[in-house]
Amino acid sequence: KWAMNSNYDNHLQHAAGVVYRFGIVKELTEEGQAKLDLINEITRANDSIAAANKAAEDRARELEALERQKEADRLAQLETEKEAAKLKEKNDIENKINALDKVHFAFDSASLTNAGKKTLSDVISILNEYPKLQLEISSHTDSRGSSQYNQSLSERRLKSTLDYLTSNGVETGRMVGKAFGEEQ
Repeated sequence: KWAMNSNYDNHLQHAAGVVYRFGIVKELTEEGQAKLDLINEITRANDSIAAANKAAEDRARELEALERQKEADRLAQLETEKEAAKLKEKNDIENKINALDKVHFAFDSASLTNAGKKTLSDVISILNEYPKLQLEISSHTDSRGSSQYNQSLSERRLKSTLDYLTSNGVETGRMVGKAFGEEQ
């Protein structure tokens, strides 16, 4: 025992030393090891749950994208089929109209012939088969006679044709008529 200062004789100074040893691994107690094992197990379980949830979300996104793609493909297929059907209908109509005879008139006459009436009856059948179809009818003449007379004759022939179609149930809004005379 020794005094810190000679003036103070009742205080003592004590010294303590600490020794460090490196590289020493201290084992856990059984209770500590059990806690560490429990923590590791909980961490593994949480990681497994998170991975399963992420996989489920990814799969759900993939399925949703696949469904969207299937729907887009289905709609594209429907659109393609619709366009093909329209094109087929258009070609069918053109073929039916091109197969018809032209309506011919007697020289210097605007009266329909029996053959012309039959052709117009076939036109009416086509118009009835395709209710949205609109028809353009053009009337022409040969070049015999004056241009003014031929234009007038062409207009009378057009009127005769349109009157026949209208009297047989074709709406006037579905027909457009043009008289060209000898111009075309």
